[in-house]
Amino acid sequence: MGGKPVRFLNNAEKWLEELFTFSAIIYKVRFLSRLSCMCLKDKNFTILGVSLDQPGRKQAWLDAIHKDGLTWTHVSDLKFWDNAVVKQYGIKGVPANFLIDPTGKIIARDLRGEQLQGMLEKVIGGH
Repeated sequence: MGGKPVRFLNNAEKWLEELFTFSAIIYKVRFLSRLSCMCLKDKNFTILGVSLDQPGRKQAWLDAIHKDGLTWTHVSDLKFWDNAVVKQYGIKGVPANFLIDPTGKIIARDLRGEQLQGMLEKVIGGH
């Protein structure tokens, strides 16, 4: 968001939730407040928000982040579906999310609601 490059690989020895979305649906993703709480409570967990907005939608993306008070790191190349990570991960729709362990291994994909909360409590809860 600040114009600095961000690595997608999880090299911070933390649990990472990569969340792919568009600015137009950020507010509709109900589990964001739960993720935000876990991010703030647990130093071994962080979130990387990846916007798949189109060119010309940068301000809408930034406004959505600020409106919803999303405090984690956000990135976007504004390339829509031409984003390299979208192709690498095989993302076909949004929102999409990946839970990545501290070694960089994807351990879950597209968990929602209670499934996501349960998995996060399972893997992070003991820390």
